[in-house]
Amino acid sequence: MNKDYPARDYQEEARDAVMEGFRTGTKRGLLVLPTGAGKNYVACSLMDAYPHKKVLFLADRNELIDQPWASIVDFLGHAAGVEKASQHCEETDRIVVGSIQTLSRRYKNFRPDRWDLLIADEAHLSMSESWQTVLNYFGDHARVLGMTATPFRTDNKSLMSWYEKEFYRKTIADLQDDGWLVPLEISNMGSGIDINHLKIKRGIDGKSSMKARWPRRSNPTWRRSPRSCCRSILNGGPWPSCPW
Repeated sequence: MNKDYPARDYQEEARDAVMEGFRTGTKRGLLVLPTGAGKNYVACSLMDAYPHKKVLFLADRNELIDQPWASIVDFLGHAAGVEKASQHCEETDRIVVGSIQTLSRRYKNFRPDRWDLLIADEAHLSMSESWQTVLNYFGDHARVLGMTATPFRTDNKSLMSWYEKEFYRKTIADLQDDGWLVPLEISNMGSGIDINHLKIKRGIDGKSSMKARWPRRSNPTWRRSPRSCCRSILNGGPWPSCPW
């Protein structure tokens, strides 16, 4: 890992917890960290801790592919292969960042044992059919780490119906208490737009006016101040050895 990016204490704890989980036999586990906590950093630290393991980092859209690819360059000092649309990885690529949309169509182009570790970003999405197809195809051989800030789904499907264990969790409140994130600020943002004159043809309450259902001002929105991202703790020893 690039020594210009020393790990925070909870990032080291997360990495160690994941490695211990895999070492003791768990094949599919979850890492739950809030937005801004550095999940990509933890992922890169695992890639670094397992220098002989082949890793596939799965993401849902272009932005979430570009970010981990850039993190791998910054933290590990070398580029990763990309499997997305017109881009194809090489057999010699140890680390690959891939689009789930692309891999759900191309997964049979690869051997089921092509990768040793799958990292599923935005793991709350990984219960969908396309994700499950890819994860189950490679997952018989590979360990799977799901990373998410929101370990729940609106359709009430439980992530723990597929993942075996939650390896590690820190909440926003935890990281605020530890000084890594600043407190939330709540603001009532008024739009200044009067929509009382708008009409609807059908409403679930049978009313023809939106006045009874919509206030003049927008609902309160949550705003988070810029997070504290400059504090790091330099107390890490050597990386643990590969657990499997």
